[in-house]
Amino acid sequence: MDGGEGLSHEELERILHETMDEYAGGATAHYELTETKLIIARNKLRELEENLQYLRAKDKHELVSYLELVDRFETANPNTWKQRVSQG
Repeated sequence: MDGGEGLSHEELERILHETMDEYAGGATAHYELTETKLIIARNKLRELEENLQYLRAKDKHELVSYLELVDRFETANPNTWKQRVSQG
């Protein structure tokens, strides 16, 4: 929680939303899924996920928003689904 240089959770959340909307069957894609688009989404999510380590929180409110964003990435990640099922 140093508030130093880094990405804002708002910016990364916006990019996550746009990626899921466009490539994972959102309104922009008219709720249609294709294997090609899902592969693109997976690759973009991997790239975005690498940026999570650079998020910085100025206060506790931003820290909670950061943790919520991490949870959204885990929910969107198919590898996480496999881990949750095997732990279940």
